[in-house]
Amino acid sequence: LVGDNVAAGEYLGIVGSSGNSTGPHLHFEVYDGNNDLVDPFAGPCNQLNEESWWIDQRPYIDPAILKIQTHFAPPEFNACPSPDFTNEQNEFQPGETIYFATYFRDQQNWHPCKFKIRMPTNQIYDAWEFNSPYPFLSSAYWYWFYDLPSNAIQGTWSFECEYLGDLYTHEFFVGDVSSVNHEKENIQNFSAQSDLQEILVSVDCALGFEGNIVLTDLTGRIIELDDREFNPGKNVIRMNPGNLPMGLFMVTLTSKEGAFLETIKLVR
Repeated sequence: LVGDNVAAGEYLGIVGSSGNSTGPHLHFEVYDGNNDLVDPFAGPCNQLNEESWWIDQRPYIDPAILKIQTHFAPPEFNACPSPDFTNEQNEFQPGETIYFATYFRDQQNWHPCKFKIRMPTNQIYDAWEFNSPYPFLSSAYWYWFYDLPSNAIQGTWSFECEYLGDLYTHEFFVGDVSSVNHEKENIQNFSAQSDLQEILVSVDCALGFEGNIVLTDLTGRIIELDDREFNPGKNVIRMNPGNLPMGLFMVTLTSKEGAFLETIKLVR
């Protein structure tokens, strides 16, 4: 509403496509105190004002990975108004085919992507490197597929991508989820809270176990990983991720065997 204040990092909206739209986007306009339209981004195309309205203006071309994901079939993106079918899936059986997809913004082909698929034992199932065949794509996605062996190790696997110094990861499960459900029953409470200095994570369990706490952003990029032994009862873990910006993050609890136990959202 007019007159409301917003803080740096505050969640304003999501991408959509409606009305006279050329494609999915977030429509964002800024007006000054005189109700004159301004362009927050200072650059040669800005005909409205010379100065930037950003505290820290990011580059116009800003390459990054938006998401990595596993699918049971290739994602299908259709023209409006037909719906898209992303075909996402995180649970598979040995012998099934898995599609591994990565979604980019501002992809440039001189920035290589290094991919790995890890088994629950942390051993590498496969690894490869990829460069786009196109010099520049404002948005792009690429996928690869693998047929899991019939004797694939059961447990939590991970799909990883290292891109421009950041590590992105997505976990998926292979096998019978009932064994994981048994481990989940051991967790009586899992919570996290944050202040400006640190993140406090609380894990209450009936039986002790070895596991880890993983802090990631919404793209799956690992910010901090804490391996430890959890004792019966209440365990409090202090995480100090440094200069963590305001926003939405994920805190994940896993067992030593790679079982994906709990994930919660954390708002800073």
